[in-house]
Amino acid sequence: MDIYRHLARRGLTTSLRDYSAYYLGRAENYACIRGERGPSASAMIFLFRRLYEEHRFFLAARIAWLILWGRSLDEL
Repeated sequence: MDIYRHLARRGLTTSLRDYSAYYLGRAENYACIRGERGPSASAMIFLFRRLYEEHRFFLAARIAWLILWGRSLDEL
């Protein structure tokens, strides 16, 4: 699951910079630097907390799944 594209399709973020800073709690260039590796575990936990705070429980649950099992529900 490409998290940035998933959030962008839903209109939750407008750019990689916004995604990095707001949803991952990192520097604005973080997502570009990480590239194909995706967010670190601590950034994913920050993302989970942000989504939970915004009452986006289904998305938060999908992120929790990725954190715990390391793969998307779409891959099953």
